Amino acid sequence: MFNKLLAAGLAVATLTTGGIALSAAGIGTGATDFGPQQGFSQSLGSKQAVGYFMASSGRCNVTLMVSEALDDHSNVAPPSAVKFSVMLNPAESTEIASAENRSMTITCGAEAKTVALSIGQTPVM
Repeated sequence: MFNKLLAAGLAVATLTTGGIALSAAGIGTGATDFGPQQGFSQSLGSKQAVGYFMASSGRCNVTLMVSEALDDHSNVAPPSAVKFSVMLNPAESTEIASAENRSMTITCGAEAKTVALSIGQTPVM
């Protein structure tokens, strides 16, 4: 079922960007840089985030789809995902966090040429 959600998220990204490559960042590994149209997927406890960014007027236009993380063996239809979009200036960041103490920080790089994805722990909500 998760593959269906991931496929749906990637289909949206593909329609928007003309195709992406998918990567993931590991917890505690520091920041991982991604270029424009390079997709990323990250588990945040009970949530799964799939996203990409595009450079626009010197800013990072980040799009994320966030949904329940489901396993491949589930026979339950996945709930609908939430689309989150944000424009970041270079060196500006945004963070999303789950109730399970997992967070993802996205930072716009110099001249909006990359975004850095950092995975970490957050205080328990």
